[in-house]
Amino acid sequence: MSFIHSDIGSHYYSGNRKNASFFQAESDIYFPGVFHSFGRYALIQALGDIDNARFVFDLSGTLQKKRGASLATVTISTEKTSAPFRFVGRGSGRIYSDPIDLKSFEYLLIDMNIVPETFRSKKTLLRFVYGSDVLIDMRRLTHFVRKFGVLANTEYQALKPPHALSKFPANLADPGLEYSGLYEDGWISERSFFVLTPKPDTRYLVIKGMVPQIDAPDFRNTLTVSIDGREVVKQPLGLGTFEVKAPVSVNGQRHRIDLAFDRYQVLPGADGRPTSGKVAFIGFTRD
Repeated sequence: MSFIHSDIGSHYYSGNRKNASFFQAESDIYFPGVFHSFGRYALIQALGDIDNARFVFDLSGTLQKKRGASLATVTISTEKTSAPFRFVGRGSGRIYSDPIDLKSFEYLLIDMNIVPETFRSKKTLLRFVYGSDVLIDMRRLTHFVRKFGVLANTEYQALKPPHALSKFPANLADPGLEYSGLYEDGWISERSFFVLTPKPDTRYLVIKGMVPQIDAPDFRNTLTVSIDGREVVKQPLGLGTFEVKAPVSVNGQRHRIDLAFDRYQVLPGADGRPTSGKVAFIGFTRD
């Protein structure tokens, strides 16, 4: 695929940085490697035919504190069809699209479906001297994108989703993991999902974590857990550590786990991220 400079999405060095599709690579603060800050629109062109192609988007909204680090549905559209990436919650995520037939020289439009914003500037001596309307970082962006690419459906089917997650951010680097709604360091948003594959001896789905005391000493929450759209457990949570355990009968295929908390708190100080708690473990187990 090749990026196409256009009126709706330009090169970042073209002069019109307000309309840039993406900006230069920078060091990823959570993983080895780099990521790119993205604007809203990008026009790309396919350079080969792929039947049943799948796109992958691996992105993060964690640093976008103006909008509470929220994620949104990203769409890739051709003249005839559209492939949605239905991200949920806040923080980061990785989603593979449904299969789509990709034709050589076909144009595709990426829409991040969020109005690009600048970073919230810190109070500095420079801004005191020259005025608070002077932006230190002029980029207008929607998300930080770690990976955008295309692969054959056979390559997607060969990916092996993990059976459990317990190390953050390390486990989130697994390309076989599809997920959304988790900050890279393990704090979780009100809505999230994870696609996992159980081992043959699986008997339970287990979620372990912690609800911190930030302000209200009587803060309470409720966690609802679903597998493939079917609710399996609903449990009230107080402050402190928690464990939610549900007996399951699942096969060795991919299963989508949805977590829904009914409340959240805001992490104190400069962090300011909305979160429902911190996850220590989520996955299928034998015991």
